[in-house]
Amino acid sequence: MRQNQVCRAIGGTLTAAGLMLACTNYVEPDLLSGDVNGDLLTPGASARMQLQSNQTFVPGEQTNPEVMPAYPADLLPLRLSDQEMCVSFVVNRDGSVSSVRPLYGAVECPASADLVRPEFVQTALEAVSRWDFLPFQRCTFPPGTPSEQQCNGPGATVEQVEVTLGYRFLFSARNGAGVVQGSSQ
Repeated sequence: MRQNQVCRAIGGTLTAAGLMLACTNYVEPDLLSGDVNGDLLTPGASARMQLQSNQTFVPGEQTNPEVMPAYPADLLPLRLSDQEMCVSFVVNRDGSVSSVRPLYGAVECPASADLVRPEFVQTALEAVSRWDFLPFQRCTFPPGTPSEQQCNGPGATVEQVEVTLGYRFLFSARNGAGVVQGSSQ
């Protein structure tokens, strides 16, 4: 299996989740073990991060994207329909993860806990609890600073910031193998 990361810029106001850049981590398919991928999403009630014209946001990158939930093997014989599971978490200023909890009611997420089997919740929470990130940053720079010097040029300051993120997983069973996928909002 090969690990890959794909990122795409998304416009609009930055949220505390810092979704100026949405990254998808995925592992290419291997029919013996299934494939894993997922996407960041914006938790519905996230606070907004307002940036001044002389500020920019630099999203932190996940340092261990290979840590993903596994499809619970004991559920494979049940041939369940697809199960969606969303997780909300905080990336602290040092890049560590805390406050990991199920996320219900956001777009493309289950409306309530009774719509998700607890085994899927548990594997998702366990995986996300082990994630680490490079710190997210807010750069402040003098007006007129060229874009390539906004975080490292004369007079620039860099502040590591805490952000709240969400992640959506889709658990599927295909040909007897567990598959975990995601799609972004």
